[in-house]
Amino acid sequence: MADKDFEQITVNDISDRANLNRGTFYLHFTDKYNLLYRCIEDHLNNMIEVCSAIPFM
Repeated sequence: MADKDFEQITVNDISDRANLNRGTFYLHFTDKYNLLYRCIEDHLNNMIEVCSAIPFM
């Protein structure tokens, strides 16, 4: 997303950058929106895990 707006990015762009074919992409994600959702979900879960480990004073 540093090179293009999200709306301009295609699954071909993603698979080329990840060095895999489109078929492999579609084995794991339904579309680029599903990939984005799962990335956001992973980051939020990591943030929750880190914040939960911080003791309250």
